[in-house]
Amino acid sequence: MSLDFVTLDVFTTTPYQGNPLGVVHLPHDRPITQAQKQAIAREFNLSETVFLHDVDPANDPDPTTRRIDIFMTKGELPFAGHPTIGAAAYLRSRGVTTLVTKAGPIPITAGPEAGVVYAAIPHDVHLNSRRLRDHDEAALRPGSLHATPAIRSAELAAPLFSIVNGMTFSLIRLPGLEALAQVSPGRFSVAAGDIMDEGWHETFIGRYYHVITGTGVGADGTRTVRLRTRMVEDEIEDPATGSAACALTSYLALHEYEEREVRFEVTQGVEMGRRSDIGVVVKVAVGRDGQRMVEGVQLGGRAVEIMRGADRQFLQLTRISKDNRLDQTNTTIQAMAPAPQSKNLWSMTASASNTTIVLPPQDEAPTPDLFTITIGIVGLFLTIATITIAWRQYLQQRHPALPPARTTIALNDMAGQVPATPSSPIQNDTRRVDHPSSETSLPTFNRTPDEHQSDDNE
Repeated sequence: MSLDFVTLDVFTTTPYQGNPLGVVHLPHDRPITQAQKQAIAREFNLSETVFLHDVDPANDPDPTTRRIDIFMTKGELPFAGHPTIGAAAYLRSRGVTTLVTKAGPIPITAGPEAGVVYAAIPHDVHLNSRRLRDHDEAALRPGSLHATPAIRSAELAAPLFSIVNGMTFSLIRLPGLEALAQVSPGRFSVAAGDIMDEGWHETFIGRYYHVITGTGVGADGTRTVRLRTRMVEDEIEDPATGSAACALTSYLALHEYEEREVRFEVTQGVEMGRRSDIGVVVKVAVGRDGQRMVEGVQLGGRAVEIMRGADRQFLQLTRISKDNRLDQTNTTIQAMAPAPQSKNLWSMTASASNTTIVLPPQDEAPTPDLFTITIGIVGLFLTIATITIAWRQYLQQRHPALPPARTTIALNDMAGQVPATPSSPIQNDTRRVDHPSSETSLPTFNRTPDEHQSDDNE
């Protein structure tokens, strides 16, 4: 079974900028397992891969709704921003208006700007009661906090804010772009269970560094806030993180601005050479008690297609066993992205556009055809013949005086060629000398290590 795919660069219109995303089509009549999805996501080796379920005419009468699954290389996510925008941009021309994720349905619309799509992001925001400074700093693993005092202080004071239960970010405000440039990836050593509030323990925690670079008012009177950001998760930096941008802007709209609607322009990934432009609009409602609440979050962006699957040339899962463990993979895609999780430019060839994922039907590896087997056998024989010829040439060069076949020489027959003298020891000598044939035995095959060593010394 072939699984067609495309790759997109999300939150950009420039190829090889933004955040790469794999989008894999899943036929409705041939579902695959969670383990197989995870194996494919590891093969792509991108921050996220989306599995797009094709419409089942019998059970999905509404073609405007499509179900998606979002996988990192380590596991599945209920929601993530850049896969949602990538899938929305990819499906926009197909009339799709709703994406169904594990976090819930997400309506998508076309924005007023050319090529921009907006997704209404599911939200269940929560500001954690504790911050990193409330944790025992001595218990942190060395290197968890930045060595620069200003950045270290900001990390300890940063609020922990969840956009939904399971997606939490440490929102680290830095004084300027110079400090932002000093940020480096590092492992966040605090377990969620040690610092998160009750009911919010099972969560991803990322560090979202940010600098507010300017504010203004748009033509429609909406406040616009410009930000530069960097997202770090353990030892990895992400060039664009829609969920983190939604968490940060929701927090700012609730706690730092008074307007009912605030528009944010977020630029991320500049320091790692993959600039991403993320748009977020947050609407706030005010309760009778004056409490501000997030009413809606719209995440916007563009995407550009990079590769499209067409055949089995590069990426093939050759066998997935019955217990769903991956036995063997062709790792061409990983070779094109040299560092794991790297966002560096892939070294693609022109033929890289003709690629597809192939899963064997019924957990069986593809059976080679007769032509393939014949070519393989011929190639094997040619290889053996080449090695044999090279070895014989080597032996003849090492022992040039060795005749190629068994030869009997009558020494007295050489009298006409070798003038004899009275002192010549070969005159009238009729002894016969037998030389061993190179076809039946080669001297070097049975030589001792000491004899080889004497040759080397000579």
